[in-house]
Amino acid sequence: MSSVKVKILFTKNQASKLKSAHKNGKSVAIRLSNEQLFHSKGVDVSVSQDIYKKMLSASKSKGKRGIQVVLNHNMIGGFLPLLLAALAPTLISGAINASQGRNFFTGE
Repeated sequence: MSSVKVKILFTKNQASKLKSAHKNGKSVAIRLSNEQLFHSKGVDVSVSQDIYKKMLSASKSKGKRGIQVVLNHNMIGGFLPLLLAALAPTLISGAINASQGRNFFTGE
C-alpha cells in the first residue's frame, strides 16, 4: 500500500505523546482537529491511503469535524525530528520560564 505526504500541525501535548510512543516502540492514537489537517505550518507526515481518505473526508465535512488516527512507531520516526525541530524555540523558551519560576507556557 502506498503512502501520501500530508502536512499536519501537532500541538505540544501531541508532540510529547508521539515522542514517548517512538521512544517506547509503540503506536499511539492522536485526535486531530479539522484545523490541524493540511495545515501550511505543519510537518510532512507520510500516511496510508486509508488515513488520507479519512483526512479528506473530515476536511470537507460541513461540521468541520476532526479525526483520530493511529500512528505506528515507523511512521512517527519518519517525521519526529522535523516536529521536534519546529517546536524547539517554544520548548526552549518554556524551559527558561520554568527554570526562572514562571509559568512554562505563558512566561508569567
